[in-house]
Amino acid sequence: MKYLFLFLVIAAWGCQSGPQARLNGKFGQGIKSKVIEVKTPKSHRDSILFTIPLKDDGSFSWVGCLPEGTMLVLELGKDYISIPWYAESQDYTLEKSGDNYYLVSSLKESLQNRFTEFRKEQDQRETTYNMESRAYDTITDMEEKVRFSDRMGKMFDENQEYLLSGIRQFAGTQAGDFLADEKLYYWEVDYTGFTKVMEILDGHMTATPMKDRLVTAYDKLKSKQLTGIAPDFELPDMKGKLVRLSSFRGKYVLVDFWASWCVSCRQNNRELFKYYPELKAAGLEVISVSLDDDRASWIKAVEADKITWPQLIDPKGFKASELRKSYKFDSLPTVYLIDPQGNIVMKKPTLEQMREILNGKKNE
Repeated sequence: MKYLFLFLVIAAWGCQSGPQARLNGKFGQGIKSKVIEVKTPKSHRDSILFTIPLKDDGSFSWVGCLPEGTMLVLELGKDYISIPWYAESQDYTLEKSGDNYYLVSSLKESLQNRFTEFRKEQDQRETTYNMESRAYDTITDMEEKVRFSDRMGKMFDENQEYLLSGIRQFAGTQAGDFLADEKLYYWEVDYTGFTKVMEILDGHMTATPMKDRLVTAYDKLKSKQLTGIAPDFELPDMKGKLVRLSSFRGKYVLVDFWASWCVSCRQNNRELFKYYPELKAAGLEVISVSLDDDRASWIKAVEADKITWPQLIDPKGFKASELRKSYKFDSLPTVYLIDPQGNIVMKKPTLEQMREILNGKKNE
């Protein structure tokens, strides 16, 4: 509420003598909304800053004063249309590209225009990914799902890198904060990615609800991360022999929690299979721990994925696993890198991160 009050005070003061912003445009046919609601990002309906009436033909125009560099959103609630706007004292026109609407400034080199160009590419990437997701849902064969998932995984990673590039490009403005806050549901389950976001924005975020949400969510996720000595465990391998994690002390260990029914896990198995000889030669031990409820499904998946490193199983399965609780995870796959002293180094390390760590070990 304090941010809304501050916004209204500044806006009222600015309108006495400052330059004005202008909006105009026309939506396509079939628009159900009667007004455009102008709000701060993710604010509630009772936090509308002002409204812009829509004429019967979908056209609109508005002139007014706004705090410079404020991130706003134009929403047509009944039509599920949301248009982000980096508001400055400029003239803006509505533009449609594909299925989406954008605001374009009359100043060619404006931040809003750079932001709009970024959003167009981002929206296109997400549209393509969503189309792939719908195709994925129609596949029933597990082997084909794994292959399809591999392609989608690469696409998702590329989209995330593109998003990070946008956050980096607009860091220091509310547009950068907006890009991070908009996809908060991504970062809340990806500590590594969230850390990258916060490192980019460190010292650059302005005092808005966006900053509050990001900082609060990051601190909460950080508090859930497993640190210190990795919890020890003793589990049976495929022949029933008990294997204890602490018996690998003195070596770097990658502990991979997975299950046969997890498509992403199967994808990780096959990716790791490609690089296992290299990582093994560099001094890394890999231990996979299955959380399958069905032993036969576990063995079948190990054979299908041609896994050659040690395979263990938690007989309690995913839901009842005490080990899962001690390692603080609720989804699969979950992977931890553990150092020779038994300490958690990181969660979900990339191949390049593991190479860097293992090469550093060699050079010691």
